[in-house]
Amino acid sequence: MVNRVIDAKPEELRTCSEELGGASKYKERRRKTENRMLHTCEKFYRLKYLIDEIENQLTRLDRQCFQDFEQQRDGEQGVLNQLQLQSSDVGNQLTLCKIRVAQVYTRHQQLEKELLELDKLQLKDNAELETNIEKRNALFIQIEQMAEQNADLFIQKEDYQQTLNSSRNRLKKS
Repeated sequence: MVNRVIDAKPEELRTCSEELGGASKYKERRRKTENRMLHTCEKFYRLKYLIDEIENQLTRLDRQCFQDFEQQRDGEQGVLNQLQLQSSDVGNQLTLCKIRVAQVYTRHQQLEKELLELDKLQLKDNAELETNIEKRNALFIQIEQMAEQNADLFIQKEDYQQTLNSSRNRLKKS
């Protein structure tokens, strides 16, 4: 296990550390939140486009209503009323679109707050991950030092064993 960690490439260590530290789930949550924000922005721009189109239609209808009023003041009161109703309907649609834009804008702000919170969590997790990596590296250094001490002790044991064997041989001879 230690050999695998020692022989691992930096990218493999980073991936393992991120998984152990839980950073990958925050990255996924951040990606999903960014996608939701992107879709919200797209909806916002589509609604803005619709509002602009409706306002253009409303302007044309108002202009047309005024022209019809001037041209047919005497006997065309019915057409004028109809155009005013259409204008009123378009105005109602515009109001509904503005309400929807406000809702989309509010949701956009909520998603931005969520993204900021996720950023804070990720920074915190990254700091914890760095601390854990430093601790792990310190442990690896300790393991290496202990391995060196173990090797030194093994050599000393072999030296003592040889000394003991030679002493036993001398004692047997005497």
